Amino acid sequence: MFKIRENEIRKELKNHFSFGDSKGFNEERIELFIRLFKEVVKEISFHGIDGYRPEQGGEAFPELTEHLLDRLSSKCTPHFTPSELNDIRRFCETETSDDGVLSLQIKHQYRIEQAA
Repeated sequence: MFKIRENEIRKELKNHFSFGDSKGFNEERIELFIRLFKEVVKEISFHGIDGYRPEQGGEAFPELTEHLLDRLSSKCTPHFTPSELNDIRRFCETETSDDGVLSLQIKHQYRIEQAA
């Protein structure tokens, strides 16, 4: 049901996001961040996201709650340097809005059956 926007996250971390004095993340660090983000997303329910109503149907890009961002930060802490963690925090602050790459993608599948 929930899907992260992996390609967009990779692109933003690699090419478009400015980390100030930081040189950004290499491929290995990007893949680690994505893996950890996926782990957090697997743990959530519809109640763990803001701006989503199941009756919307179709495709939605709800925002992550503060709780989920805290979980992501906790998962990242043992794997990243303090400087990288600051970069991640800035990245999350910038990219959690409904048009940010950390917003979740929710797709509903419908099957229509012909009446007998």
